[in-house]
Amino acid sequence: MSSTRIEHLIDEVKAAFDRRPTDIEAGLDVEDAALLQLRKACRLLAGAESLRRVDHEIKRGRVPRPDGRLPAPSN
Repeated sequence: MSSTRIEHLIDEVKAAFDRRPTDIEAGLDVEDAALLQLRKACRLLAGAESLRRVDHEIKRGRVPRPDGRLPAPSN
């Protein structure tokens, strides 16, 4: 996956967070803008952490890259 493709996907995720959801989960307070932004930020950080974990596993050869190939062994 190219860095351009990754950047495009990140932009799509950011845009999704900027849109007002039509189906808000029960019990979620969306009236407090600061709290809502904090929740968005936490979810973005969780997504970034997940991507870093997957990248680490790919580099160690434990999981295939997004294109299905295993990375070349490093020396």
